[in-house]
Amino acid sequence: IKEGIISEFTDRDALAELLRFETSMTEPGQMTSLAEYIERMPESQKEIYFITGANREAIEAGPYVEVFAKKSIEVIYNFDPIDDFVMHHLAEYKDKKTVSADSEAIDLPDSPEDKSVDETDDNKETIDDVNAMTDWIRSVLQDRVADVKASERLVRSPMILVNPDGAMSGAMQKLMEAANKDLSLGAKRNLQFNPDHLIIRKLDSLRNDDADKAAMILEQLYDH
Repeated sequence: IKEGIISEFTDRDALAELLRFETSMTEPGQMTSLAEYIERMPESQKEIYFITGANREAIEAGPYVEVFAKKSIEVIYNFDPIDDFVMHHLAEYKDKKTVSADSEAIDLPDSPEDKSVDETDDNKETIDDVNAMTDWIRSVLQDRVADVKASERLVRSPMILVNPDGAMSGAMQKLMEAANKDLSLGAKRNLQFNPDHLIIRKLDSLRNDDADKAAMILEQLYDH
């Protein structure tokens, strides 16, 4: 079925009906179809979101699904690297584009959860100068990242690397490089940081007092 979606364009829509996935709104081991996913989508949601990881625990512990959980938006979980390839070739289902959750090109609607957090979190701490922090991160990492900016999608994580608009997902890059050992895509990713996170606030203070140590911690965060 998956091979057919990748290679048989004329049968792609029919084969898509047979795909089954776990998602953020199903129990572990419970499978659902794309049609059922769309039935559960709120009217304001325009795209089908998916993410690839080693297992459910790894995906849910990572930063890419944080904003989706906050907004109660369902994400398809892919555990086989080829699934990422399948979703990219499928491209859309019933006029809904398939979009990787590690892409920067996600446009999520506001939700009641967002508004309630904003209204009750008057004392939320953040760094003093977001622009200065952005420039400092860029100066340390230099050409290893395509862009740096404060994130609007992070909840509990200090940083995230996302794929620029139009770029293939990280899982897709790894799959293609694994298939061709001589291929090195080396695509630069965009770094987003959470200005409200304690680590980032501490790092912002440290960079003025001990620039070398701050740079070392930033390198560690980037590698992680």
